[in-house]
Amino acid sequence: MKHANKTNITIVKYEPTHAKAVAKMWNESSEGWGGHSEVKTEEEVRIQEENSTNIITYIAFDGDEAVGYCGLSEYREDVGSLYVPLLNVRTDYHGKKIGKQLLLKALEETIDRGWPRLDLNTWPGNTKAVPLYKKCGFFWENRDDSVHLMNFLPTVLNIPAFTSFFNKTNWYEHSVRAIEVEPDGRKEGDFELYDYFWKHEGDSLHVAIEKTGRGICEVKTNEYAISMHLDSHKVIYGKGYPVRFRINNYTRKPLHIKLAGINQDNIEFPMFVQSEVSNSDVLEGSFILSETNKLQSSKKTHPTITANVWINDQELILKTGILPIAPVKCIGKTTGTFSILNREQLAYIELENNCNSDVTLFFRLNNHEGVTFGQERWQVDLTAHQRTTIPIPYTLSRATFYNENIAMTMVDNNNNISFSQQLTFPFHSPGFPLHGECLEYYHLFHGFTHISIKKETNELLYERGQKNSSEYTFHYPKLGKPFSEEFSIASPIDVKFYVKAHCVGVVLTYESRDFPHVFLHREVELTGDGIMSQQYVIENKGDKALKNLQLNYAHSFSLEDAHIPYDGQIVYIPGTLHSEVIYWEDKKLTENWLLSHAGNKHSALIWEEHVPIHFQHWHHQYFEECFPEIDSGKRVKSQKMWFGQQIFSSVDEVREFANQKSKIITTNEEPLSFSIKGSPIIKNEAIVTFQPFVKKNVDLDLTILSNEGNFAHSITRSKSEPLSAFNVHIPVKSENVMSVQLKGTLSSQHVDKQLVLFQETTTSVKTEEKVVDGHHTYEISNDIFTLKSAPSFFPSFYSLTDSETEWLASSFPTPISKSWWNPWVGGLSFGIEYLLQRKMLDLPSKAKFVTVFDQYSEEWTGIQITTIVEDHPKYEGLTFHQFAVTRPGIPVLAFFTLLEQNVGKHFYGTIERTYFNLSQGEKIGDLTIHVNDQESQAFQHHAHEVDLYHLKDALFERKGIKNKLHFIPNKSIEDVATYMNKEVILGAAEQPLYTKNGETEITEPHFFVLSEHTYKLGDYHSLRSLRFTIERKSSSENN
Repeated sequence: MKHANKTNITIVKYEPTHAKAVAKMWNESSEGWGGHSEVKTEEEVRIQEENSTNIITYIAFDGDEAVGYCGLSEYREDVGSLYVPLLNVRTDYHGKKIGKQLLLKALEETIDRGWPRLDLNTWPGNTKAVPLYKKCGFFWENRDDSVHLMNFLPTVLNIPAFTSFFNKTNWYEHSVRAIEVEPDGRKEGDFELYDYFWKHEGDSLHVAIEKTGRGICEVKTNEYAISMHLDSHKVIYGKGYPVRFRINNYTRKPLHIKLAGINQDNIEFPMFVQSEVSNSDVLEGSFILSETNKLQSSKKTHPTITANVWINDQELILKTGILPIAPVKCIGKTTGTFSILNREQLAYIELENNCNSDVTLFFRLNNHEGVTFGQERWQVDLTAHQRTTIPIPYTLSRATFYNENIAMTMVDNNNNISFSQQLTFPFHSPGFPLHGECLEYYHLFHGFTHISIKKETNELLYERGQKNSSEYTFHYPKLGKPFSEEFSIASPIDVKFYVKAHCVGVVLTYESRDFPHVFLHREVELTGDGIMSQQYVIENKGDKALKNLQLNYAHSFSLEDAHIPYDGQIVYIPGTLHSEVIYWEDKKLTENWLLSHAGNKHSALIWEEHVPIHFQHWHHQYFEECFPEIDSGKRVKSQKMWFGQQIFSSVDEVREFANQKSKIITTNEEPLSFSIKGSPIIKNEAIVTFQPFVKKNVDLDLTILSNEGNFAHSITRSKSEPLSAFNVHIPVKSENVMSVQLKGTLSSQHVDKQLVLFQETTTSVKTEEKVVDGHHTYEISNDIFTLKSAPSFFPSFYSLTDSETEWLASSFPTPISKSWWNPWVGGLSFGIEYLLQRKMLDLPSKAKFVTVFDQYSEEWTGIQITTIVEDHPKYEGLTFHQFAVTRPGIPVLAFFTLLEQNVGKHFYGTIERTYFNLSQGEKIGDLTIHVNDQESQAFQHHAHEVDLYHLKDALFERKGIKNKLHFIPNKSIEDVATYMNKEVILGAAEQPLYTKNGETEITEPHFFVLSEHTYKLGDYHSLRSLRFTIERKSSSENN
């Protein structure tokens, strides 16, 4: 849109009359959000803002045009902060300082309301906005899971001791803080500090913020400097520790100092000192930390050592955060989906010695009702800071929730330290209801199903198993309007578990902070067959009736591979392209249920008909109910909703439970297998096998074709003969890729299947080392393609070329910022969750040429990249090997990983991801992605964002290039993803790892296939069956 260069921007608070202009703003802002194709309407904006938890929403106007948006709400992930959940400036208004005006308005409101902090999040690739955020007072927190920024100016500007300085100093204009597009933080021992600096007309002020305590720990002015010091951030409870205050006087007059420690929670800090400081002094006190079982999240404000300080009667609060820890941390772990009665099994205790010295730990596991431990008394020797996992044999006589405070004694240099640790083992077994709580969750078990309610966020997770992980989440409730975020971090004042004849349940009671005398009861039940129900009860304990109180409760439910009752029809939504709710109108849902088949699991959501469901964004939906009047002393109930996974096998069953009467007929195909006997890499002859998995008599009329019809073999059998397996020998002519087809009929069923074979040559795979752009590179070539790696650049494979083109996109030789990512390196690589690229850049990696062997003892040659993980809280001790290998003359690249796992803990489903970045070609639109095999869909590279996931495979085709590149995932994966915007084309796949501590695991391989022909995923069955070892197997092992 064209507009004048000079703009007259006004910032106003959002009103419903602005909805139309705001909708237009969002529709013209898509380029700034990755090219998303969502279309907003006036009504959607109005409803969205009515249901928003924003305290205030600011809109930037240029005349009648809405050109900017900034929300301000209470931060739901931590205490003591407001939050900017969404900041947007219309793309054609970038660079006009509208974002600055909106942020400063939000900051001003935060200060006026007396909040100590303002937070926001952004994405790693949004580096152009970082200088603005930092100039406005934000610090970029250095953490792995997100780009989180915190602004402490509301604290600083409200300190009485700084009032006179800021009366004559503009905090924005006179800031001299260095602005760098990197995470912030200055290390002081194991503390991390953020520094503000101001200078104006000879006056200066330096204020340092300690990150975890979210408070001021150092101040330096022209007149004085004062700083607070602790020996360590990690503090073992049960002991006393020193606190030191260093004071420097830069004037000729003595400073009068008064200092008073503050007791809080489990911290006793009785220090009180008055002193006259002429030059410099150190005032020392001490605090005592008592034992606690409370878990401390690294994302939240930590307990603080806090002191009120008066300097010449000017008040200042100093605080430093600590991390309370046990002498030895103990966590109980169970594996598998459930426990089996009357059979000895293994649970595990993860131990972490938090002491600086070697210790011996003594504890006792008393037998509990229903469980007998194979060993009661334990003695474990631990070196300083050692992490280890010990197996705990146990036998169940019935399901039991073991949750005990275990008395422990630690011997350290002949000193005995006694403490306790809460140890939890949810020993659940099919057929038994079970309930209990651990430090992090409230738990319900019944049958194979598990419900956990996270204490930190009040989110409910539903799963089959016990990993506390689920794609289906039921979020915390909200009361309004306006809706409050209070229950995102509130703790219940009462928790009651119960067991009925048909179910196990829990009632959690919360007292509202924002609606006085209102109590909210959350009732959750789980039946033996796995159906979860949830209902809310609102209780008015006040003296007056409540008018028009509203309740909002949201959940996440994917519409991937889903059936929905839409506009009077049953509509099937294949795949993920239109699985987000933004593509569908909730008013057109004609029945009270949803059924998804994502991940080959039938997941059903059902609710009472009189309360409509609302679509929000992505996979988020919500219910909202209004209670016109709740009399004093009365209770009202919300509607009840139900959720189940693998309970309902069809649309018919779901609709019957939802009280819908008509029937839907479904059909299923019968499976059969057509495969290669032995390796798909052949020389002169191939043997193909037809193997049915059903027992039936059929009329069989099949023909096997190969070499583009050059070979044919027919098989005919009458229905009197049982369907059985058969083999066919097929001669092979000289070609690197060939197909074998099976066509015909099995009675009325048409059969059309295909296999792909690869013929190797007698040449060898060539290897070469050289230096390119300052990096030592490794190259392999098999006469079809060349693969390159440079581990000093990044542990990845940065180039894959055939005779016509480069297939991979890479930033080699230097990491860069691109799109959403910073850093972006591209290429082909593997990664592990929480071990981000920024960290991988810093880790030592090396490469070498390697020979590996498949299960047929055939050699594959390639490159091995080895990365040793150091200084990482989760994965220190892990050695991570990436392999990419091939054979002579075949258009196949196999890639996989080997893990040497010595991190001190088992992997319980840790996610490993495979990433490959594709080159777009000469221009946008040259590359097309074909996905989902038999239900193939094609997507041309475009400036608009496309995000596809839960795919089966991905095939990449480039204009003017003969070959196509086909990504073939291993058989354990059914979740391939692709993402495109105007800057990147990314493919990815992920799989869980269950490697035990002290063990080595080789993952199943993925493959790239380069071919001018297009084959389906099922055609590569034999290729996907290949497995690799580092050493050749003996002939006896192969047979």
